[in-house]
Amino acid sequence: TQLNFGRFHPGSAVGTISMAAVTAGTRTIGGDVFLVGGGNPASAEFLISGYTGSTVNVGVPTTAVELTHATNSAHKLEIASFTASETAPVLNTSGEATIYVGGVLNILASDAGLSKGLYSGTYPVTFQYP
Repeated sequence: TQLNFGRFHPGSAVGTISMAAVTAGTRTIGGDVFLVGGGNPASAEFLISGYTGSTVNVGVPTTAVELTHATNSAHKLEIASFTASETAPVLNTSGEATIYVGGVLNILASDAGLSKGLYSGTYPVTFQYP
């Protein structure tokens, strides 16, 4: 599952949307932003597989990641920080573990030229056996 902050409308000042790194991927807002229904908000979900009982180190970005508007590359948003549900999961008896990744999206004020539409980008998530 991809990390998706869902639909929102910016207010007259800056705001944030936080997506929890949990199964349900609950959203909370800060500052001047309004959540709108739809858009399939969700935390990212990763299934790790390997040897039963192994610990896997999970790494998420420690710096901000830029998102770009689908049709107007001059318009950008930023994921300021990322969180993982676990940073060292132990693989279960089936040799699997599921982790969730969430983050905090910075929202510009509505008068900052923010275009409505789809924004996308990539970020690295690493999985390493110690």
